[in-house]
Amino acid sequence: MPCNRAGLGAGDRHRFGGAAYKARGSFEHNRPIFQMVSARRRSGKMRGDAIRSPRTEKKIMALADRFFIVAILFALAGMTLGIWMGITGPEVFNYAAVHAHINLAGWATLFLCGLWYRGAPAASSTGLAKAHFWIAVVGAILLVIGIVGAVMPNATLDKVVIPGSLLTLLAMVIFLVLVARHRSA
Repeated sequence: MPCNRAGLGAGDRHRFGGAAYKARGSFEHNRPIFQMVSARRRSGKMRGDAIRSPRTEKKIMALADRFFIVAILFALAGMTLGIWMGITGPEVFNYAAVHAHINLAGWATLFLCGLWYRGAPAASSTGLAKAHFWIAVVGAILLVIGIVGAVMPNATLDKVVIPGSLLTLLAMVIFLVLVARHRSA
């Protein structure tokens, strides 16, 4: 029998009254395995990181993971648009610029930022890094919406491309500052 989470192998345990118990000779021999595992989880003696109680500590998603998730959403949008353009035919190829900016400003840029933050965890905890995330995401969204407005027959959204472009540029300048401050020695 394979080893279980409590660290017990096939020869270490036996069945007694429907609950698995550790073999005699251990100070825990009269406690069911599920109680021993629970005690070890509470004390942080299980493999891996210390176990945190979901009641006492709010789980906060790492900044790099936020970049990854938003980047993947942009990639899915870009793929969907590309497939739609391919199925529909050449009459919608004017949306090629939208497709390109979704994939470049959204997917590639945000994913690369996430990779850098994963490698520089000290930088990801700064307020400037959190501002960088929101400016980059809002900028990429506005940039794409503005380009859609510019290529549509009824171009009512084309003015959104200006703040989107400026926010995307600002996000890249902030990223440059963060990389310069936290560069490896």
